[in-house]
Amino acid sequence: MKCERIRPYLGTSHLKNLFCLICLLLSVFVLADTNLSVSQQLDRLIEKSDFSSDEFFNHYQQLKEHYPEHPSLENKAKRAIIDSAIALNAHSTEQYPEVMRQITELIPHITDEDLVFSLKSQLFFMGSFDNDNIAYYQQVKKLIEQAPANTTSTSYGYLLLDAANIALRLMQDEEGWHYFSLAHQFATKIDDKDFWSSVENSRGLALSEHGHFQKALTAFKKALAYKKELGVNHAVVYANIAFNFFNLKQLDKTMEYASRALGQANVEQNRYVEVLIKTLLGRVAKSKGEYQQSVDWFSQSLTLAQEDDIRDYIFAGYADSIYPLLHLGQIDQAMMHLVQAKAIAEKEKLNVESYLYELEAVIKHHQQAYDQSMDLFFQAISATVKNYNLSSAKIAEQSRALMETQVQELENKRLRAQNEAKQDFLDEISEKNRWLSWLALIITFCLLILIVLIFYVRRIAKKHQLHATTDELTHIPNRRSALSRLKKKMFTAKKSAKPLVIGMLDIDYFKKINDQYGHLVGDTVLIEVAKVCQQCLVSPDFIGRLGGEEFLIVLSNVDESTALEKMEHIRTVIEQLHFAAPELANLTVSASFGVTMLLDCDRQIEQLIHRADIALYYAKEHGRNQIQLFSATMLD
Repeated sequence: MKCERIRPYLGTSHLKNLFCLICLLLSVFVLADTNLSVSQQLDRLIEKSDFSSDEFFNHYQQLKEHYPEHPSLENKAKRAIIDSAIALNAHSTEQYPEVMRQITELIPHITDEDLVFSLKSQLFFMGSFDNDNIAYYQQVKKLIEQAPANTTSTSYGYLLLDAANIALRLMQDEEGWHYFSLAHQFATKIDDKDFWSSVENSRGLALSEHGHFQKALTAFKKALAYKKELGVNHAVVYANIAFNFFNLKQLDKTMEYASRALGQANVEQNRYVEVLIKTLLGRVAKSKGEYQQSVDWFSQSLTLAQEDDIRDYIFAGYADSIYPLLHLGQIDQAMMHLVQAKAIAEKEKLNVESYLYELEAVIKHHQQAYDQSMDLFFQAISATVKNYNLSSAKIAEQSRALMETQVQELENKRLRAQNEAKQDFLDEISEKNRWLSWLALIITFCLLILIVLIFYVRRIAKKHQLHATTDELTHIPNRRSALSRLKKKMFTAKKSAKPLVIGMLDIDYFKKINDQYGHLVGDTVLIEVAKVCQQCLVSPDFIGRLGGEEFLIVLSNVDESTALEKMEHIRTVIEQLHFAAPELANLTVSASFGVTMLLDCDRQIEQLIHRADIALYYAKEHGRNQIQLFSATMLD
């Protein structure tokens, strides 16, 4: 009977209900396992970081098709990192706003430090359009300092590479190669071939910018080898190799790698590389004398650059096409391109003043406006000299030599044209006068060269004199110049029996300012102190920088009380200095002064400076931010 009663209880309907319950439980476990699988797959895609390969896109597309309807915040963050990396890699600026909005909303809700840092890094990369390299460099360094300890996020590595390249561009070679060293250590730590490829690619770019094209080529080929180990090609690396072969004047190799880069760019749908390569192909055609083909390539590059707002290559498209247009006799079109290039350079604040003068000079020469052409070439030389500084002397010298060569070539062309015209004229008049005309032409040519050389030597001499007597940072007399002027002032004061007062100014706690705010802020403080001191002084009084944070103030024909009043005014103005940057709102600056007057017994300026130093030391020892007049009691 028991069996008969149990059998109805386990009837068909109950079995169905039990089966449904088991299926429901299984689906919950499968769903949980799928969600975990999605997170792991996202991690693998981020770690692989090969955002341009077909394998990556296929894997990511499949993942999106099975993406959970309600993903975790962590998975949303990881997907945002991948989407931003894809947009950055393809320079798809139209996608930036939406991805940036998603990241901004996610950051406050994520607790994982590495994930937050990666999100902030991607947000920074997409939002950085500032042409101010110094500001950008400071932002990168600040973000690097925020990286979690022992981070393995590749975003940290790419920030190191960014910092290295910008530092080298700013002539901060020691810092630049230091960041490259950190990136190399990080690559060794995470042992990621794709990041190793990025390291070698960035190193190649740095070497190329410094003119080491053969070494750069070696680095780019290493980057490509790492990519091939991953089973992928990369349009950017091919493009960099093509550009380096072009710099090495190996045009066949240039065309080979340019073709590979263009094909890969089409596969990756990378418009940036497509623009870059078409610009390169235009330059190759120009170097071969195929001017119509060159113009066609530059036109295609310009159209793509304008469509995708690739600003540096919009300028290049207009500027690069000017020479081929001139060779094709299209002078008006060349002039229109120059006008567009000037407008872009002004808008984007590009440092291409000398290049634009050169282009305009060439156009004027083709218009047979020779005098204007010469004037523009001299302006180009002046613009080059204006950018001349000690850290880039070699580059400036090469640019100057190249510019003078171009001037000479154009002048030779003009003179040859003049000579041919004169020769025809002289042939009609008399055969005997021909040699006399040649002699006059040679003399004129020599005089012209002599005038150009005299003009240039005078400008260079003036520039060197300014460098020799002026402090490079504050633009006031340097130590050598200040002491020389003090010596002359002392001689004049002795001779005319007029008073002379000197003051030694030392910025208080300057080392602490450098340590707390950094050397760039320290430099700003020095500049501002020198500026306000100059504003407080009237000729023949002057201020000079002796070194570090120490300055020399010289006051002529003033008595002791007037001198102290002037020093007090300067001290007050320094104390009231304010800095616009929000992070410097709490920065206060003060200075201590040691003052002494010229005595009858003084024979050397060292005696004056020694007494002022003693008074300055006394001011420092008794509280700083004050003025002390030398007295004999200080010697005790």
